[in-house]
Amino acid sequence: MSNAVNIFLRQVILQKGIPFDLTIVPKESLVYNNLTVEQFNHEIEKGLENLASGKVLSAQNVAERMQREYGV
Repeated sequence: MSNAVNIFLRQVILQKGIPFDLTIVPKESLVYNNLTVEQFNHEIEKGLENLASGKVLSAQNVAERMQREYGV
């Protein structure tokens, strides 16, 4: 395990960044114009549930944490 981490960190230094692409591929793309009112409302509800359960953070919370922890 430590060798794998060491190799990864060396690659980060050599490539000046993460040595692979970071992408998120949604199961299916959501396009606002293609959603019915019911689908749109469902997506909004899912987002609010994720926010309430702590699965995602608001932009304001992220900014406050970065300010507090990194002075950014």
